[in-house]
Amino acid sequence: MADPGSDQPRVVVDPRRDPEQPSAIDWYTPSPSGRLVAVGISVGGTEDATLRVFETATGRELGDRIPRARFASVAWRQDEDGFFYTRHPAPGEVPEGEDLYHQHVYAHQLGAPVAEDRDWFGAGRPLRETHRVKLSHDERSLYVFSGDGWRRMDVRRLNPSAPD
Repeated sequence: MADPGSDQPRVVVDPRRDPEQPSAIDWYTPSPSGRLVAVGISVGGTEDATLRVFETATGRELGDRIPRARFASVAWRQDEDGFFYTRHPAPGEVPEGEDLYHQHVYAHQLGAPVAEDRDWFGAGRPLRETHRVKLSHDERSLYVFSGDGWRRMDVRRLNPSAPD
């Protein structure tokens, strides 16, 4: 990252810290203020990223790790205490061979166990449908952009405070 007033970049996340376990950054989404960044890090070229959260000032990793965040989308809340995100199901939650499909939208509170993340959207949707999320600045609307390949794109506006 580049600090204001400095022309020297600073490393926040280096996926090569462990030479025994080759890793890569697949995607990243900074929080509204830039104080935090959600990063998808995969190991061994799998692209099966784990969503991890880092402080940009120090590079310190918070304890939040969310597996199965392949090609994830993240929409931070303005207070930066949490975010909406997409992830795939765990093996065994869906028929064998379908764990790279069935993407859902979840809500995560920083510091809370991932098992407590609420499933907001995706149940009953087409197998190959993927989702991107965007939270309005006033947080009254969570937009879910759902696509099934190049055939179609649906946009839904959900109430982020009432998942039902």
